[in-house]
Amino acid sequence: MRTRRMWQLILFMLAVNSSVVSYGQACNNSTLRGLYHYGTAGSLVSGSSVVALAELGKIVADGQGNFTGSATANAGGAIQTSTLSGTYSISSDCSGSLSLRVNSLAPVPVLIQLERGGKSAVLAVSSTAEVVVGRLRRQSPSGSPPSCTAASFSGSYAFLTSGVVTVGNQSFAISIAGRLTATAPNVLTSATATNFSGNVAQTSGSGTFSIGADCSGTAQLGSATGSTSFNFAIVEDGSILLISTSSTTPGAVLYGTAEPVLVPASLLSQFAFGGGWYSAIYLTNHSPVAVSFPVRFTSDNGVPLVLPSIPTGTQAVSIPAGGTTIIEAPNTGSLVQGYASMNLPTGVTGYGVFRQSVQGRDDQEAVVPLANSSTKKASITFDETVFTTAVAIVNPAATTTTVTVVAHDTAGVTIGTSSLTLPPNGKGTFAVRSIPGLSGVVGKRGFIEFSVDSAGVGLLGLRFGGSAFTSIPATEE
Repeated sequence: MRTRRMWQLILFMLAVNSSVVSYGQACNNSTLRGLYHYGTAGSLVSGSSVVALAELGKIVADGQGNFTGSATANAGGAIQTSTLSGTYSISSDCSGSLSLRVNSLAPVPVLIQLERGGKSAVLAVSSTAEVVVGRLRRQSPSGSPPSCTAASFSGSYAFLTSGVVTVGNQSFAISIAGRLTATAPNVLTSATATNFSGNVAQTSGSGTFSIGADCSGTAQLGSATGSTSFNFAIVEDGSILLISTSSTTPGAVLYGTAEPVLVPASLLSQFAFGGGWYSAIYLTNHSPVAVSFPVRFTSDNGVPLVLPSIPTGTQAVSIPAGGTTIIEAPNTGSLVQGYASMNLPTGVTGYGVFRQSVQGRDDQEAVVPLANSSTKKASITFDETVFTTAVAIVNPAATTTTVTVVAHDTAGVTIGTSSLTLPPNGKGTFAVRSIPGLSGVVGKRGFIEFSVDSAGVGLLGLRFGGSAFTSIPATEE
């Protein structure tokens, strides 16, 4: 009876985005590993001659002290491309140095300080010929080529660039700030304030963009004040690095960033009702002002999920200052499953509750956390000695994604690997021991990593034993 009850619980699952540096752990060369994009700005110096410089590039670091890459630089309005290679050394305090070789020139020393456990870094060129600083941002933790599409660049962004325009022997400071919106098919619109040497003009503009599979691309943006072309790169958390490559104003050198206006969506990676199951989402507004936002429900195959009280699959939520609300899906009819997503305003927190009702025994409940949709890697600790572990995995992207799965035992030894393909905006539910390549977890304890190279992944773990179940918190990196 105990075994039958455990597998009834399993069938529920199967039918069914700068903090300091190292998170308390010492750094080494393996902390800097993966595909990174970087942006830098500064000046080239030769005697009394100073030329404005902005550069956008990418490197692949192997975690063993070596890297290769490429870059595009704007030096006083002249565009140059180059190949990169070199070595690096990271100390236990997460500081380090790079020996950077551009094309076949002599190596240039670069100082680096890692942030957020190797997700990003600040850097400065240590050279008498360059006064340059910038930021390195991870795009893919594995270093494998990502798979960006036009859908990877969408929505509204806070847009900020600054730099220098050189006309003859005179240089003028310039800044452009505002909102940039990307929509299909590859269309850009903008609303910005341009400050050219103290003269401010507010304008709207439009343009186009293209993007490659490695998440870098080009954009052209025009307005009443002129037109500018940019090279850009989308990094791990959805932020964008960019430099100007041409302009109706010759000699313009601009470097900047664009950050998503909306925070990454929060996911309740499993949401089920009917067939003995009830689900609820609790949301509390800790801010001093009222908030309103939608909660979207999606089925496992990526289409809107219809709830008894929400026929469109989207619920508009309004919470007063200091208030709390609940969205419930009752245990009526046959089992229906999917997941929920929401862009929570600042100050709003929440969690989910699952309840199973079986005749002849008390109801069983589990509280489950929300996941961050921009997370590229998440892991759970498992115990398969007398329990069974199940996971729900959400692909929040509008394109098909592949999830790499690696299981480790208590000694850190890899005991299984696999890959799972999820449809656009879809979800998969699995008993871990049943995933091809992971049967070795049976009878063991350890942890399992789930990672993607683009978009993000939402992970929820559950542990089943006898008639009871509970959630397993996922560690998001």
